[in-house]
Amino acid sequence: MNKPTSHGIHLIDALGRFIGFVIVATVGMASVGIALLAQPVSQYYADKALVEQHTQNIEQLRLQVSQQEELLANASNPAVLERCAVANLRYLPAEAASNPMPPLDYDWPELERALSVVQTQPVAVAPLHQVEIRRWADTLAAQPQRQIFLLLAGAALVLVALACFSRRPQ
Repeated sequence: MNKPTSHGIHLIDALGRFIGFVIVATVGMASVGIALLAQPVSQYYADKALVEQHTQNIEQLRLQVSQQEELLANASNPAVLERCAVANLRYLPAEAASNPMPPLDYDWPELERALSVVQTQPVAVAPLHQVEIRRWADTLAAQPQRQIFLLLAGAALVLVALACFSRRPQ
């Protein structure tokens, strides 16, 4: 049987201390980082959602402007303005109350081209991991007592890592 040498025991001991230090210190530093960054991350995602909402609103307004320009280009068709008022202003003509609206004439190629330009905007969906991170950040940011506990627990883990896994005097 081969007995491990003194040098081999010290190497295994040093490797075990290093791995223990890395694990405990990393968990401690991560918890400190999470506790300190919960508020800024929560604010970041709130700001990002606000910017995305405003961007979508701007795109919808641009789409509406282009639709209105296309429809106004067909103002020579008497039914276009009336249909535009019905669709956008909730205007209901008196004769439409008793009779349904007459169908548009099919001999207006400009109107068909204008209506083909009208498109709906796709709805942007946030990736699932961003939703989870935002939910966690919002939850932690709303509970300052948990932030303080996480900060103190992380600091204690870092101190334990430094105290218990540092080099021993030989």
